[in-house]
Amino acid sequence: MQTAIERYDIESPSKAGNAAANPDGSVYKDYSMTSDDWEIVQKSVPLLLLFYNAVQTTQETLKPTVSLILPLIGALAECLDPSKPLMIGNMEITDLPEAVKAGRQVVYDDLQRRYFENLMECKLEDWVVATVLDPRYKSLLFKGLEKWNDVAHPARLALPQ
Repeated sequence: MQTAIERYDIESPSKAGNAAANPDGSVYKDYSMTSDDWEIVQKSVPLLLLFYNAVQTTQETLKPTVSLILPLIGALAECLDPSKPLMIGNMEITDLPEAVKAGRQVVYDDLQRRYFENLMECKLEDWVVATVLDPRYKSLLFKGLEKWNDVAHPARLALPQ
């Protein structure tokens, strides 16, 4: 039985017989994955699931989603925090390979930099107001996010009582 790459090589002679060739002459088969590589892939799935769920939620077309941005960022930051156990639902993910721990740390640091340190104030204010005005989140306190709470407080005061 042929793999998809082998079948493509046969059906596409213009590719000089190797669809998976790299500029250095190496081919796909030269980079077969070891059992350690497969473990890293397998243990990365829970981290990727967090982002899959966030993307699915924000792609909703039947209701506005801008008010979900801050709660989702907060939830992602909470789940990615390397000082805490990785939880998916009620299940704790244990025995993460070092490569997955390092990846988790890099993503967490980038999330912190983008949304907790360098976010433009005008965008932050828009997101906070949208979140505060959404009935699902109007009383939400941004745990550990004093900068966001400082923006939310005046917005809450402006709401009709």
